Amino acid sequence: MTFAELSTRAQILRLRSDALRILEQYPIQVARVRCINHGFNTTFRVDTTNGQKFALRINVNSRRPMAALQAEIAWLEALATDTDLIVPRPIPRKDGALISSFFSNTLNRDTVAVLFSWLSGKDLGLSASELQLQATGNALRTLHQHAATWQIPKGCQFQDAKDVFIDSKVVIFDTPMPATRLEVMKAAYQKVETIQTKLFTRFIAVPLHADLHFWNLKWSRRKLSVFDFDDSATGVPLQDFGISFFYLRRLKKSAALENALLEGYGHLPNYSQAELEAIVAGRQLLLANDLLINETASLQAQAQKYLEITEQRLRAYLETDIFPRA
Repeated sequence: MTFAELSTRAQILRLRSDALRILEQYPIQVARVRCINHGFNTTFRVDTTNGQKFALRINVNSRRPMAALQAEIAWLEALATDTDLIVPRPIPRKDGALISSFFSNTLNRDTVAVLFSWLSGKDLGLSASELQLQATGNALRTLHQHAATWQIPKGCQFQDAKDVFIDSKVVIFDTPMPATRLEVMKAAYQKVETIQTKLFTRFIAVPLHADLHFWNLKWSRRKLSVFDFDDSATGVPLQDFGISFFYLRRLKKSAALENALLEGYGHLPNYSQAELEAIVAGRQLLLANDLLINETASLQAQAQKYLEITEQRLRAYLETDIFPRA
């Protein structure tokens, strides 16, 4: 039975065995290992015998090249050193390596894992407040200002966010679906891709978080921390806003929260509403495509229903030029 055919519980149990094997390479005494997220990738909370906590991320579905993973790690180190942002820091193994490459019997292929410092607090999630969104905007400004001057180390290379699918394998247009749905998908892609390509002629591309939703942000003692840079890529700053807005559109207070995010950021380069809405719509396409190539059981189960939702939202976008709110 392949990994994709296993139940969620079986997948987590087998990945936990991989986690225990990986953790033997680190200078810590493990007391407890438990899964805290099993989605695109899988993350385990690691408690040690002396009371320390860490987060171990196993790249289950992420197939980024090593140069992109090294770029993520290098940027996190630089952000932790150069700014006041609270971000996870990669923990070195006994041999000093920050990335563990290994053959996973669970996945039946080579994959990678990284052990990170633990971040306290609760995920913002769908209960994010305007105050927290202002803090998010402030954090985004710091990220973008740092990215504009930071020199990417030799041997590191972020993936390119110029394309809607950010170097992912594109399967959505070859997936069996009603002809009318496929027509909507293709029309939305062409529209978004045209607008996004022009954005890259107007603005300088810099490293982006590229996945700044509200389960990648924690809040503790009125301080924000930012994590999960696994999708970091080179793009234009407006893309980070569009990605965040995509998730805010699910909330009744979305307009006020979007404004709070912009207020926290401060001055933004001139952009049109059409450009912003295209980025938001592009996120819908990317997520639908990701679900179709995902091996995680719980996400696979959502794929077909999500294609229906994607058709509805993109049809509304094509008819109005605005990505719909909840």
